[in-house]
Amino acid sequence: MVILSLLLAARAAPPPTTIYVVRHAEKAKGDNPPLTQAGQARAASLAEVLRDIDLDAVFTTNLCRTAQTVDATAHAAGLPLQAVHVADVMLEDCVPQLTASLTPLAPSSDPERTLVAELRDLPRGSHALVAGHSNTIPSLLSALGVESLCPESYPLDAQGRCWLPHHAFDNLFVVSLPKRGPARLVQLHYGGPTH
Repeated sequence: MVILSLLLAARAAPPPTTIYVVRHAEKAKGDNPPLTQAGQARAASLAEVLRDIDLDAVFTTNLCRTAQTVDATAHAAGLPLQAVHVADVMLEDCVPQLTASLTPLAPSSDPERTLVAELRDLPRGSHALVAGHSNTIPSLLSALGVESLCPESYPLDAQGRCWLPHHAFDNLFVVSLPKRGPARLVQLHYGGPTH
């Protein structure tokens, strides 16, 4: 019996890597805008929703709205914000100031490829949070091996591109990356609903 238990334990699949993907919360107008009060409330809600998840990494673009969306979650987990360079702006200029420390990733001609490589390099069983944008999340999920969200869940735009609706800020995409087999996606919602 003991030998059978050891054999079964040895053959058990390693835990999947889990990636939590959110779009930035509600933002103000302007260049590199901060979150609105509603966006700040949504960011606090995200931290509350993920408080019992043992996160290993938090990734954001180097724009205020994405960094502010995941800042409280990263700070609570004691993790730095790993910032993917997508624009020539400084996160240190965000108002309100970020509370988590920053670790900028090296600029790349293909930020999505850089992010996907970072996510795939995480140790098996890791949990990571990613903040993105309406135009980057569908392609990120696809690059992680998730079947396309478009056109079933979201319509294509006039140029044939898949975008999340501009008014939708409450999606929480949970991607499970097993060692073998296809990626799995569960789409949840957090904070108040958006319309």
